[in-house]
Amino acid sequence: MEKASAGHNLMNRALGPLLFCLAFALFATFVRSSYYQLVLTLVAIWAVMGLSWNILSGYTGLISFGHAAFFGLGAYAVAISFSFYDLTPWIGIPLAGLIGAVAGLLVGLPTFRLRGHYFALAMLAYPLALLYTFEWLGFQEVSLPMKRDEPTRYLQFSDPRIYTFIAIVFLFLAMVITRMLEESRFGRSLVAIKQNEPAAEAAAPCRVCTISLPCWSSRVIRPVPLSSNNARNSSVRALSEPAAEAAAPCRVCTISLPCWSSRVIRPVPLSSNNARNSSVRALSEPAAEAAGIDAWRCKLLAIILSGAIAGAIGGFYAVILLIVTPPTAFGMLASAQALVVTLFGGIGTVWGPVIGSLFLIPVGEILHAKLGNVLPGIQGVVFGVAVIAAILLAPEGIYWRVRDAWRARHPGKTSAPPRPKFSENVLALPANLVTKRDGGIILDVQGLSKAFGGLKAVQNVNFSVERGELVGIIGPNGAGKTTLFNLLNGFLPADEGKITFEDRNIVGMRPNAICHLGIGRTFQIVRPFPRMTVFDNIVTGAYPASRTKQEAEFLAAQAIDLVGLADDAGLIASGLTSKQLRLLELGRALAGKPKLLLLDETLAGLGAQEVEEILALIKRIAATGVTIVIIEHTMHAMVRLAERFIVLDHGAVVATGSPREVTQNPSVIEAYLGKKWRARA
Repeated sequence: MEKASAGHNLMNRALGPLLFCLAFALFATFVRSSYYQLVLTLVAIWAVMGLSWNILSGYTGLISFGHAAFFGLGAYAVAISFSFYDLTPWIGIPLAGLIGAVAGLLVGLPTFRLRGHYFALAMLAYPLALLYTFEWLGFQEVSLPMKRDEPTRYLQFSDPRIYTFIAIVFLFLAMVITRMLEESRFGRSLVAIKQNEPAAEAAAPCRVCTISLPCWSSRVIRPVPLSSNNARNSSVRALSEPAAEAAAPCRVCTISLPCWSSRVIRPVPLSSNNARNSSVRALSEPAAEAAGIDAWRCKLLAIILSGAIAGAIGGFYAVILLIVTPPTAFGMLASAQALVVTLFGGIGTVWGPVIGSLFLIPVGEILHAKLGNVLPGIQGVVFGVAVIAAILLAPEGIYWRVRDAWRARHPGKTSAPPRPKFSENVLALPANLVTKRDGGIILDVQGLSKAFGGLKAVQNVNFSVERGELVGIIGPNGAGKTTLFNLLNGFLPADEGKITFEDRNIVGMRPNAICHLGIGRTFQIVRPFPRMTVFDNIVTGAYPASRTKQEAEFLAAQAIDLVGLADDAGLIASGLTSKQLRLLELGRALAGKPKLLLLDETLAGLGAQEVEEILALIKRIAATGVTIVIIEHTMHAMVRLAERFIVLDHGAVVATGSPREVTQNPSVIEAYLGKKWRARA
């Protein structure tokens, strides 16, 4: 049954590309001019190259200016193996793909340590280095010998349409691979990584006044102010989620630029309160990591696959040109064409590179043929105009602009995933999620400390949490509460101390590994995957606890029913209300079957009635035996929710005990609750 279902899904994914490629081939059949036939071949080649670029940059958000490195290595692999070793391109092209994959691995290992524009500039360096290297090695020009007596073996046909048909086959395969990627667990992970890049995983605090971080996932360059007040408990978090839009305006200039992966221009405010309790994070994947996704591994696999496709199509390009030189193989134009056709057509979709290539390649080639002697470099002008037009008229590309316009005019025709149907007892968690309260210690923290320069954000913190307990962590702004959470689930490395979760020391482990152990996390600033539906968001959270897609979807549906979002499962996350976003984060955390749930100001930004509803939900979750540690400032809610309080001030524990004991403690009243509370107490 599963094999039949998989086969049916594959056919559905291949149907659109198949129909397009058949129509393309039919059109090419009637083109008699060898020049225009070459143009059609180049359309398919650069569409494949764009799809290769899209797999890395479109789905992960990491902008590559260096895909010519993989393309050129593939071209030279075929040219050298053919010219010097008489190896047929039928073998040389797969070999070129293998070389591209290995190059992707070798490039990715060091380069993924970089972020933002540093990553893009590093990628640019690789093809430039290879260009000069091949020139120095004496490969200024490698010609493929003519062997017309064996055209099939050496891919040297007299009919140029055959080259177009072969290129269309490459295009079909690349489109099917991309379609399978889009709907796979791996593809969802890449999109999750891309859509949550507001902050770096664990960077040191910056000491300059303002950092401008170019972001390709939220259409904004974020200036991050760092004042002495902001720096009290850590450095700064660059807010990029929808909740940030409602925050106080930033006190410094905010620059909005077009972004290739989000349809909302978000000026990002950063107030002193927002900035206090988190680390400076430059373009990373905190929500994806917290959902159990190994971001580094996913990106490495993406660049390997991307490099393989670029290498293979580069090898075929060498067969078309018959002469390979370093500028044609590794030049800026190769990288630029892959990037521009994708940006123009639509990033993050299989149809974007195809649309861009269908329009830009014929225009560029024909203008070059007609006006190249009068206006040298006319192709570059075409690509430059295309980029400017895309920025002004369709920042995410033609595909997304047309799709959004169609959906706006036909809202009733937008399909949404069906509501999952389960038993009537929707308030019960799956049986394997429930943990019994046996009084044992599930989390033990001893001597935990973290400093940012001379600022001690967490100082010698000691506490333990029993299995099934509901513990509240309270304290004034800047007390170190969120920093403590970031230490507990691996976003920050501890300077000193030990964190024991179920008899295992988790200090030094990555967030995704900690998530797999059974620690779930929500964030103070809500971090959904904004371009995904509610259902897909929560499915992503189920990955650590599931082995198959079906199992992940089952767990996600259970969590959706539990948090009350079943009727909203098909909504796009970027359009949710504050309450729905909070419920989404809770659902995403619960879908991973956590044993310990860390809730960071889950009630923030909610109205009185919404607070009561979330409180009731948290109590239902706690009643199943899930251990909960919650940070919250709403004291009237916390005293009714938590069984025990841990009070932090200036990074140190100043009191622990029951809500009654803590709220009557003079030190807590003085440091946090204030004189009015003392008068009432």
